[in-house]
Amino acid sequence: MRQVRHLMIGVCAMLTVIAPAMAADDDHTVGEFLFNYQMFGQQEGSFLYGYLYGVTEGISWTTALAHSELGVDIYCPPEHLAGTNQMYFDILNRYVERNPETRARPSSTLPFVLVKALQDYYPCY
Repeated sequence: MRQVRHLMIGVCAMLTVIAPAMAADDDHTVGEFLFNYQMFGQQEGSFLYGYLYGVTEGISWTTALAHSELGVDIYCPPEHLAGTNQMYFDILNRYVERNPETRARPSSTLPFVLVKALQDYYPCY
């Protein structure tokens, strides 16, 4: 458990430094991303679909690496779960509905918010 805490502190510190540097003045919010994805992004081949797919793939590979190399679980989904964009979108959307302060965060923090949503949805006991 101590390793998980150290890993999460390191990831949070990294995102705290990187995310504001990546955010543009006209950066959209997480809430706007969710709205736009629901309206326009659900078709394969769209930019928003590809972006969410890339974010979820990055999180999945990072989670697998943390588990195999460090013995640390970032979140704990059922074994052999094949996630879809729609599943990840639904988990993210529910998390943002229950945590409305995340709606106003810059969309550049979407990967961090999605990790928090996955931790909430698939906690490690």
